[in-house]
Amino acid sequence: MNESRPGKLYKYQPFSDYALANLAENKLRFSSPKDFNDPFEFCVQFDRRQPDADEAVAIREICRGLAAQHGVPFNQEEPMEPLVEAVEEVSKRKQREFREVGVACFSAINDHPLMWAHYSDGHRGFCLEFSTRSEPFAKAIKVNYRETIPKIDLIKAMLEDDLTGYFHLAVANKLRAWRYEKEWRCFHVKKGGTLFGYEPSHLTAIYFGLRMKDAHKKVLSAILAKAPTKLYQMIKSSGGYEVEAQPCEFSQPDYRN
Repeated sequence: MNESRPGKLYKYQPFSDYALANLAENKLRFSSPKDFNDPFEFCVQFDRRQPDADEAVAIREICRGLAAQHGVPFNQEEPMEPLVEAVEEVSKRKQREFREVGVACFSAINDHPLMWAHYSDGHRGFCLEFSTRSEPFAKAIKVNYRETIPKIDLIKAMLEDDLTGYFHLAVANKLRAWRYEKEWRCFHVKKGGTLFGYEPSHLTAIYFGLRMKDAHKKVLSAILAKAPTKLYQMIKSSGGYEVEAQPCEFSQPDYRN
């Protein structure tokens, strides 16, 4: 369903106490979808079409098996509508569960001016670069952009016994207007607000925003002093409304002199 996962993923950050603490402890926050800035996150529509004759037979057989498994009677002549309603109720419950998971959002690019403006405090923050060779980055899912809310065919989902797979339509789709973000997402089975630790070697680079203060750069450099993380400075590109990265170094002052 996804394109090939990029070798690096990027996370834009403001220069804040919380972001610095997580960086120092090599942790990522997996947020709740309820806290996202897009109110249409994780939305789906349910297609409540009536099953055809073959599908009705298959659904009744599934229901008969479930009834036998739980030791309850099942009427083979049960009207189809209550069965479809039951599937819809299960689907809505699954949707609520998905809205409770933890989500960490990344981008496939590190040089989009709007991303720096929106997520890194107007170019005053920084951007983290992670290798996707290790978890959780190796399991990132690409976000697709579309004009309509995804629709789940309840009958097909029930027959294929893959409601979770169908809900990937919801968690990995956004309005087309967001496509400039080139977003990828990692998920945590625990509730939103969970912190996930990563190895220092997974953080391959950090990019200082165009407007970041030198004092803040030195703070970040001190935090990463013993890490293999490379340092870059974002600068204005010549001849266009773009930014680009150039390698940099920041040494700590020697207070002994």
